[in-house]
Amino acid sequence: MEVIFAEDQFWRPNPDNGFQPHSVDELRRIDVSRWPAAITVLIHGYSFDPMTTGSENPFQNQYPIWKRALGRRDYVDFGWYSAPRSFSSIRTAWRSGHWTTYGWAWNLAEKAGVALAQILSVYDGEVNIVAHSLGSRVANCALDRLPVSRVSKVMFWNGADYVRNAERAAVRSTKTRFLNVYCPDDTVLERLGDVFAPSSGRCIGSDGLSDRAPRNWIDIDLDASVATDWAEQLETITRGDNPYELGDHWESFRYPGNWPLYRAFLNDEPPFVTKPDIPVSPEVLPCEQVFDDFLMNLLEREGGFVHRREAYDPGGATSQGVSTRLLSSLRLNSRWSHLPSDVRELTEKDVTEIYREVFFDPLKLPSVVDICQTSGAGLSLPEFLFDVAVMSGVRSSGILFQEALSDNLHVSLHVDGIVGPETLLAFSEMLSCGQYEKCIRSMVARRLQWLRRLPNSPANPGWISRTTAFLPAVSETADMV
Repeated sequence: MEVIFAEDQFWRPNPDNGFQPHSVDELRRIDVSRWPAAITVLIHGYSFDPMTTGSENPFQNQYPIWKRALGRRDYVDFGWYSAPRSFSSIRTAWRSGHWTTYGWAWNLAEKAGVALAQILSVYDGEVNIVAHSLGSRVANCALDRLPVSRVSKVMFWNGADYVRNAERAAVRSTKTRFLNVYCPDDTVLERLGDVFAPSSGRCIGSDGLSDRAPRNWIDIDLDASVATDWAEQLETITRGDNPYELGDHWESFRYPGNWPLYRAFLNDEPPFVTKPDIPVSPEVLPCEQVFDDFLMNLLEREGGFVHRREAYDPGGATSQGVSTRLLSSLRLNSRWSHLPSDVRELTEKDVTEIYREVFFDPLKLPSVVDICQTSGAGLSLPEFLFDVAVMSGVRSSGILFQEALSDNLHVSLHVDGIVGPETLLAFSEMLSCGQYEKCIRSMVARRLQWLRRLPNSPANPGWISRTTAFLPAVSETADMV
């Protein structure tokens, strides 16, 4: 069973025309409805094209050996376009604003994760996920958009996603069990994941979560003593470091001695017998950590210093999302008089304080986040509100929130852009009615309509993709964009 996602849509092989695009509803009717009661989704990493042949095709070059490693089970081979290293990919990456194909693939992984979540949301059976390298980012982006109990097990091999992203997904997905296989000497991750990705951070394939790991997460360094002890129970010998070549990044699934460990995890066999102490209720993230996560994601979207023509960006020169116009306005207030006059001279502390005090707190996002976590809902809605506030102002974000609540609850909520007790109470009622995802879709639809009416919208196509990235994983998504 194969699923192909490329060029922002799903594809199915067509004997006459090569490949034919399909919607989520069509895939559900044709393929997903016939899937067995339990599936294991395979997700490859960087530099593949599922619509070609040869070494760049994951169905031919990767998944056959993965299935030998994992044993007999029902698989869904998820193939996503991850920027194979070719001249055309380099050219497209540059045109997309990325100076490397890996940086481009990093962003494509998020889109693939949204697509995967759409597929899994219309499937009713048990789901396990196995992901290698940049496929870990696809998996975590999907988990961020799925119900907390949707996926049973996730196994990462040499994951390229950052520790902070994996930690957020693991803490949120309290009923999912994670096995993270890593190698501290993985030279590929050192060069790609730690250097060429759009932002900075340590990869889970290099470090794991270590002492930050929640109770549903297990880190395994295949060369460490704990792996050796477990391997002895399975009468095998594990190996993460390849002593013969610089191939540590693929040794995790190529070396047959590691395979019994993976099968034991997927089959709930010793030493991975299900533990009763895995939390079944959501763990609450501290507000400071939520803000840090939101800010890190925002800075990835905003990028560094940009100075475009006023017709395209009336805010003037911008650095880390802080525009010259905003900075000039802030410096008129004694609270911000210490800020430099040039956005390029803003320190990390300056940027953090601006986003916290000017956008996050005035929108009452600490309260919104607290309500979400108390109810067990995800945090995509408050993060979307934060993103809109940064792009268009706190009042605009508050109005968008209030209008969506009024529509979904069919009540006459006072729409003034000021999030207060009345708005927060309405939000709590909306969650109790199970309208969370519907509210997000409503806000995204309104936001898209507003963006497309702007005269400078054609010069900023990234606004649309940035907004649609917050859509929840449901089949109605196709009607929104």
